[in-house]
Amino acid sequence: MRRLLFGFLICAYCVILYSVTPFYFLRLAIRSVARKRYGLRWCERIGFYRAKSEGGGAIWVHAVSVGEIASATRVIAQLRQRCPNDRIIVTTTTLGSAEW
Repeated sequence: MRRLLFGFLICAYCVILYSVTPFYFLRLAIRSVARKRYGLRWCERIGFYRAKSEGGGAIWVHAVSVGEIASATRVIAQLRQRCPNDRIIVTTTTLGSAEW
């Protein structure tokens, strides 16, 4: 019974996600017209980032809000100490957190 419920919830989640996604992109497009800088980071907002390949490892930190990026600064500082040879890539969702 639990497996059936879990499968139903996953299916419902996917249906809702795929139904809402076009409206999310429409919202991004409308906001991008109003504010030019808003549309510059579409891919970053949905989890895609094109990094130049420089060899070695990379650690990706993604923060949604200003509060998350403020909290992540401590983690990033420790990552730099523990992994000095790895690049740290920081992406954000909101414009405010990108400017922070």
